[in-house]
Amino acid sequence: MSCTCSRAKLSLLQYLVKREEIFVESQEIFSITLPRCYTHAQNSLHLVMPTVFSHPAVPLAIGLGLGTDVIPKRLLVAGALGSILPDLDVLSFYFGVPYGDEFGHRGFSHSFMFAALLAVLGACTSRFLQTSFAKSFLFLFVATGSHGMLDAFTSGGLGIAFFWPWSANRYFAPFRPIKVSPIGLSLFFSHRGIAVLLSELLWIWMPCAFSGLTLAAYRRRSVRRPGLRL
Repeated sequence: MSCTCSRAKLSLLQYLVKREEIFVESQEIFSITLPRCYTHAQNSLHLVMPTVFSHPAVPLAIGLGLGTDVIPKRLLVAGALGSILPDLDVLSFYFGVPYGDEFGHRGFSHSFMFAALLAVLGACTSRFLQTSFAKSFLFLFVATGSHGMLDAFTSGGLGIAFFWPWSANRYFAPFRPIKVSPIGLSLFFSHRGIAVLLSELLWIWMPCAFSGLTLAAYRRRSVRRPGLRL
């Protein structure tokens, strides 16, 4: 176990330091609740992504805009969970997988292929989700795929392997205003964590809320005026 942990730490440290993609700020390695050996290094590594709280903003905005007649509550919950699921790839560090590997963080699980596969699996439960197969697939694909899209707008780390398995190349958006988030409660509830939340409020939650409310207003207007159809 200790050997595996050491390899994981070494691969992560060497790769990120080489790529100059880390933020060294405190005296503890990312306090993620994984094996204890991850907490003994003397440098801090802040893995980069929006916080887990902000990824559901996209499916929630769509659900708000289209309403429960189009997006039932069960489908909305499934979409919110799907928008978070790609970040389970942080477990790859436990197995010593390098950050830049196609199975590392922001690799295959952030791709459009992964979003499509997860959407198909979810759509197979469309009866439970109280909607059609096609609607389940489309919503879950957008919800899961939005995870990588948001990560592409962050200000640090590696890019996103959108086109895995056809390409392992990683991509960023040309405009990257979202501050990257630390992993671990001790780092999250810090000055840096607060700055990240404010950044996400400005660049994720406010645009999503505006879009959802605008779409909802248009939907209500179309109900009052039969000539308008969403």
